[in-house]
This record gives sequence, structure tokens and C-alpha cells, in this order.
Amino acid sequence: MSQEIGQRYDERTRAFLTRRWNTPLGEEVSREIADGIRRSLDLRFILDKYVLKTDVYGTWFPAEYYAYDHMGEDRFWVLHDTDLRGFLFDAEVVKDTASLDKMRLDYAVFPSGTDLSGVNLEMTSLDGTVFYKCKLVKTCLAGAGGVETRFEKCDMREVLLWEAGFLRPDLRGSDLRGAYLEGCHLDSPVFDFRTRFDLRIVRNWGERHIGELEAARIYRELADGYRSHRFFGKADDYYVAERQAARELIRIERREAGSITGRMQGIMHLTLDHLSDLAFGYGVRPARIASCCLVTIFLFALAIWLFDLTKPSNGFGTSLYTSVLTFTTFGLGEASNPHGAAGRIAIGVEAVLGVFLSSLFLVTFARKIIRER
Repeated sequence: MSQEIGQRYDERTRAFLTRRWNTPLGEEVSREIADGIRRSLDLRFILDKYVLKTDVYGTWFPAEYYAYDHMGEDRFWVLHDTDLRGFLFDAEVVKDTASLDKMRLDYAVFPSGTDLSGVNLEMTSLDGTVFYKCKLVKTCLAGAGGVETRFEKCDMREVLLWEAGFLRPDLRGSDLRGAYLEGCHLDSPVFDFRTRFDLRIVRNWGERHIGELEAARIYRELADGYRSHRFFGKADDYYVAERQAARELIRIERREAGSITGRMQGIMHLTLDHLSDLAFGYGVRPARIASCCLVTIFLFALAIWLFDLTKPSNGFGTSLYTSVLTFTTFGLGEASNPHGAAGRIAIGVEAVLGVFLSSLFLVTFARKIIRER
């Protein structure tokens, strides 16, 4: 039988955490805890009376260690005065409570319909905790964290997740629009098509502000989360948002460059980044690339028609036909030939652009089709 290590428990310990609240004394303590939560009392004063006072192997209990010798079927005890692990909360008593911050709520269960809006859960431990169809609007989860915490179908709008950290959190069906995510880490999250975040994250909370580097990290984490569950459309949206946030870093570097060469390089980099966004969608927007192709064909057709860049000139329709053939590198066709140096340059430039844009469109389109199959 293995011992509990870190934040993960073996099955025997996990069963004890739940079963202890069903003992005669545990039920009495549960009622006392529920009354304390209802009255927003400090639960530490209640739990302190039930802390196990014993000596194991010549040393006092470590904070996370449950000894098997004391896990009797009819016994109730807690490790310390913040130990609410495995507690089944009453949905009617937790609203607006001020009693749950900095508590250990591992494997606790908040039943469907529990309203935790505005409740302070700062620095709570939430390993394996279950929130199902709960309301956590504007709930403070700053500094909270846990492994495999379940936030299923929860209303988490404007939740405060500053410096929170969750490993494999289950966020299926939850609405996190308006959440403040500075310093928040969602490692290997579980998403579904109903999981909702802002495409443009909230940047300010009180006096705090999310900078561009942190914003890019958050967008990248969300993109990775959606991509891991094959929601490629949303993953692309957050990838573009990440690149746009990173662009601001390029602008800052350009302003702080000490030499003219550095500033010119910054301007060039910034210009290319803007073009990549507007024309190609950073390579993940086939429709935008297709639009860029059509605009290029039309503009060159207009230039050919207005400046007589090919001969003979037979109107805009012929110029458009010539532009399409040139762009697709099928040749000039039977209608016309370049006229003068300007005509040859224009035809050559359009042919080069056609090869580049057509190839980019085909690669992007094929990648999008193949990965979504």
C-alpha cells in the first residue's frame, strides 16, 4: 500500500477523506461547519478541536500525510485546521460566505446549482474538487490551484484567476468570459465546444494590468488547449491573437533601439508582421489569402487596362483575362503581349506574386483540411 505523495492520494486515503464526514461525529461536525459557513465564521476555530493529536514514527504528522493506523471506519479527525477535504457542501449555505479562503477543499463536492458568486476562494487547494453547474461569477480564485479540478458547465464569468494554477482542469461547458488570467496556468486543460473564453482577454483588474508578453503567453496556452482537443478554428483565433500581442513587443523593441540600424530593422520587421496578418492571417486564414489573390488580380487588371501595359488593348475584360492567366502562371494567352518595359515589369511582378500567393493558399488550405479530418 503506497503512501500519499504530494498532492495525489491513493484510493484508501481518498475514500477516508469522504467517509469520515459520514461518521456520527463527522455528521455533527458537518452541521457545525455548515452553520459556520452560513454565518461567515472562521472555520479554523471549529476544525482545530478535531485535529488529530498523535505521534507517528517519533515525529508529528506532516501536513499532507494521513496515517493508515488512524483511518477507522467510525473515526473522525482532520490533519489541521484548514482540512475540509472530501466535504460535501450544502448549496444553500455557501453564497456570499467569507469562510473558505486558504482552506483545503481537495475532493470536496459542490452540488449542482451552488451559487459561489463573489465568494473568496483565494489560495484554496482544489485537487479533485467538483464544481458541477455552479455559479462562480466574480468568484476570487487568486492563487488557488489543484490537480484534475472539475469546473463542469459552470458560469465563471469575470472570475479572478490571478496567479492560479490548475493541472488537467475539466472546463467542459464552462463560460469564462471576462475572466482575469494574469499569471494563471491551465496545464493540459479539458475543453469542449461549449467552453468559452474571450477572444480578447480582459487586460485590467483594479490597479493591475496584463502586458503584451503575458497576454501572448495566455493566448498561446489557450491555443494549445483548444488544439489538443482538435478545435482548430478556436486554436487559430488564439494563435492570431498571440501573434498580434507579440507584435506590440516588436514595436517596443523598435522604440528602444539605440541605433538607426536597429530602428530600421524594427520597422521592417513590424511592416512584414502587419502584412502577414492583413494579407495571410499568419498562414492560418485560407479565405484571407484567397481574398488577397483576387484583389491582386483585379488591381493588376486595372493597371493593365488604364496604362495600356499590353497590346493590343481590347478593354477591361481582356485585361482581366490577361491578369488571371499571368497570376496563375498559365501564360498571357492569345489576347495580348507585354507592351514596353513597364508592361514586362508588371507582368513579371504579377507572375512572381501569383506563384507565391497560390502556393501559400494551397499549403494553408491543405493543412486546414487534413488536420480537421
